Amino acid sequence: MVNPAPMTACHLVLFHPEPPKAWLESVAHATGARGIERLGNLGFRLNHVANMGAVAEALGPNQPERLDWALIPADRQTSDFRMLVCDMDGTLIVNECVDELAGLLPDPAHVRELTAAAMRGEMSVEESLRRRIEALSGLPERALRVVAERLHVRPGADRLMRRAHLAGWPIVLLTGGFSVFAQPIARSLGVDHVLCNTLDMIDGRLAGTFSGNLVDGSAKARALFALATGLGIRPDQIVALGDGANDLETLSAAGLSIGIEPKPLIAEIVDAQLWHTPLDAVWHIAGGN
Repeated sequence: MVNPAPMTACHLVLFHPEPPKAWLESVAHATGARGIERLGNLGFRLNHVANMGAVAEALGPNQPERLDWALIPADRQTSDFRMLVCDMDGTLIVNECVDELAGLLPDPAHVRELTAAAMRGEMSVEESLRRRIEALSGLPERALRVVAERLHVRPGADRLMRRAHLAGWPIVLLTGGFSVFAQPIARSLGVDHVLCNTLDMIDGRLAGTFSGNLVDGSAKARALFALATGLGIRPDQIVALGDGANDLETLSAAGLSIGIEPKPLIAEIVDAQLWHTPLDAVWHIAGGN
């Protein structure tokens, strides 16, 4: 799954641990690939695809379930990139933290619809987040501990972070989510820089407000580019992961943008998409072996 751009020479990466051998060979033949190379337990790379126009048809209706795929430039190398930036909710973790908190309210549907509307780009992230935070007013502090125990980091995230660190990439977590969740996750994965929102508490309960400036899509982009500039890193050297409208600016400017179960607005603009595959597949999309 990819938003293809004109390329002169490409590899086709197929993310599926055990696709039928006959199907894999038929795709290689139809696309004129020079060879098939295994990518660990994540899938295969079909090297130097000669007929890119045949890819979609070659994959065909008989493709295995839960297949992800992307066309990547044959000359792409991980050394082309120098920074990894990730969204948190729905990207680095499978949860939406506000929705998890809303699940502790008598009527969570309203808050969840506000989340969905923002991720679809139908409402500004700032308006949606302010209204959702207001709706959480009065929840006890223990609700944060309950939700923290429910959060699940996506499979492969730890392996991706290790590879990024070994490559010397700073790892940046930019999220409209909350520090009470983002900071522990960042520490557990070895994230170098975090930008997030901080919820206000009054007498042990959520106040329905937040501290400081709201972290929305524009704030994410400003912070990222300020950090990258300070480190001497160009936008085209950034690998960015995201899923919703508040990631649009960051993904649009990055050298490599990957949507993680992306909303339609994001699916239209990213270079590649992952729906089923562990996050360390990002390393192979960035040109790694």
